[in-house]
Amino acid sequence: MELMLFVLNIFVFSQDSYFSSYSGNINYYPNLSNPATFGQIRNLTTSLFYSDLNYDSGFIKKFTSQKFNFFYPLIWQGRNLSSLFSYEKRELNNLDLEIKSAGIGSYHIRDMEDSYIDVGLNFKNLVAKGIKNLSKNMYDLGILIRKNEYLAGFSFENFNGGWGNSDYGISKNMSFGISRFIADYSIGISIYHNSFKDKDSYLFSFSASHLIRTYRYGYFRLASSISNSSKINFLSFGVFYNRDIWEFSFSFSYLLNKPNYLNTSVGLTLYWGRKDIESEYEKIIKREIKYRKDLLEELYRASQREEKLKKNISEISAQTDELKYKIEMIEKELQKERFDKENVIKEKENVLKMLNVIMEKQRKEKEELESIERKRKEEKIKLIQKEFDREMETYRKFKLQNTSKIALINYLKKIISLYQDSGIDISEAITELLRLTKE
Repeated sequence: MELMLFVLNIFVFSQDSYFSSYSGNINYYPNLSNPATFGQIRNLTTSLFYSDLNYDSGFIKKFTSQKFNFFYPLIWQGRNLSSLFSYEKRELNNLDLEIKSAGIGSYHIRDMEDSYIDVGLNFKNLVAKGIKNLSKNMYDLGILIRKNEYLAGFSFENFNGGWGNSDYGISKNMSFGISRFIADYSIGISIYHNSFKDKDSYLFSFSASHLIRTYRYGYFRLASSISNSSKINFLSFGVFYNRDIWEFSFSFSYLLNKPNYLNTSVGLTLYWGRKDIESEYEKIIKREIKYRKDLLEELYRASQREEKLKKNISEISAQTDELKYKIEMIEKELQKERFDKENVIKEKENVLKMLNVIMEKQRKEKEELESIERKRKEEKIKLIQKEFDREMETYRKFKLQNTSKIALINYLKKIISLYQDSGIDISEAITELLRLTKE
């Protein structure tokens, strides 16, 4: 999902001269230009951004921006949705702008085998104080289409009309972008049109990014873009560090026209209710080591019991041979000493009784040994089955937490490798792996 969502950030990264984050979800930039992306937020999420800007969307315009976003996922009539509530304050030389937003976006409202469609709507209330004083309502509409490794986005921002001029106002915007994902890389192009009452401009951009994963310390995303318009040209760069439950971002863009202005932006995002996957994975490994240690100890104890039983059976066998020898000697004595026949017969009967007792004991010992071996095999199978069930339960938790597709596939491959020759049924893991591979 993270790679899929990243491309929409590239749209914004290209069309605006600042941005704040890419990695986990699409909403981590100050301008939410496409409300169709809201539905991709599947956790309760808050984010805070600060930007110091000298130009914006193709025009020279110095201002600062502070923005707070609050996303809340919900289900309505069987549909997965996410709502947005945000507040932004922009400070220009002689004008303060306050923008309050409330929007909603779908999550796979139209889901097909290898593609989906999403839509979103955003309502904004603008309050201007200073050289201009007014309040105006504006609306945004967005559409998102995914087909295999390609993703396209359409957005219509303030489609009911912007406000003000290019020096201080809010423009009416239209944008279109398309991107392609290749492993941990992505590339995209976009076209962006904004219009004020006094002038308008077109902005063309090319963007690229690379995801860098670490073993235990989260991941980084590096991004860059080059943008060209009839008014200005600029380069943009960003670094984003994500630790599953939080993300920090820093970005800047450099104006290629004279004078060479610089835009900067920082952001912090918190994912409420999401777990640190890497810490959870360490706990799973420790738990697995303990299970394996317990299994080895149980197998060792069973082996000791087996050796003891074998020793007892060997001793009983030696005693049996000795008694058989005595019986033979007694029979020979009976042939020689007929006069003491009654005593010899009694002794033989006693020996036979002892032999029967010993043989019965030997039979019971053998049955006990076979029972222990059978129970040991059953216990081993049960222990392995419990381990497999725990692994699959952990996988399902990761899946509900929207873990990346690559991580889920790797985890399933690890489960199959561990248990494929263990004698238990692992068809659930194989079926899930085949399903993920086909997606």
